[in-house]
Amino acid sequence: MTFEFATATRVIFGRGRVAGLAALCSDLGQRVLLVRGADSMRWGNVMDSMRREGLEVLEFEAAGEPCSK
Repeated sequence: MTFEFATATRVIFGRGRVAGLAALCSDLGQRVLLVRGADSMRWGNVMDSMRREGLEVLEFEAAGEPCSK
């Protein structure tokens, strides 16, 4: 098995930064993959703002931390 990982070139963090997420994503493309935890209600407003921005959003629920077996 082979594996490749490319790190992000830009990391944005801080209080209130999620409010500008939809606009940032629309500058980068038209489709978004949102990897989230089991609580979908936490991200409902983000999903709504992305869809209002005209973005196609695909959700993927990650149930927990990855483990090696």
